[in-house]
Amino acid sequence: MKLRENERQVLMDYEPPT
Repeated sequence: MKLRENERQVLMDYEPPT
């Protein structure tokens, strides 16, 4: 399992409103 990759994808997927 790649937790690091998953976390990274989640962060990328989640784009905070600027």
